[in-house]
Amino acid sequence: MANAPLSLTTKQGRAELQERNSGIHEQLRCRAWLVIIDPLKNALGGDDSDSELMSQLNAAVLGLIAAHCCTVLRVHHSGIQTRAAAWTFVATASVDTEIRIADGAITGTKQRDDAKAQLHFKLTVVTLGTDTDGDPVRTCIVEPRAPRREFRPPIKLGSHAERR
Repeated sequence: MANAPLSLTTKQGRAELQERNSGIHEQLRCRAWLVIIDPLKNALGGDDSDSELMSQLNAAVLGLIAAHCCTVLRVHHSGIQTRAAAWTFVATASVDTEIRIADGAITGTKQRDDAKAQLHFKLTVVTLGTDTDGDPVRTCIVEPRAPRREFRPPIKLGSHAERR
């Protein structure tokens, strides 16, 4: 919808979102079907571990869904953490689907009413062309790949410890 951050936990931020959505509706003669909040922290207007702010954001998102019959995608960048997103229980409880993308794998860490799954991928750099200065313009495409197999050292049979 827009590139400028909006704090959806404030009355002013929610009013500005409503105004932007109305502007899109007038320009395109259709409503927004998908609202992407990226990064989630900007929409909070504060710390993403603050359960009070997260509760306010959850209420704002539910209001947005109800008012506009849209899907809301909240993107939380967990940084260099290796575990699941470090956010409050309030956030996790309100999420229908949680997906973690790291180390060449897309992992469904939470899926309401369905099984978890994992897809493996590799990024391939492709050149799209050149810019006005003659520099290459590149992007990445996502290609599926087989899961990596973990190395497991061979088990020694017949060792003294296994005979006992």
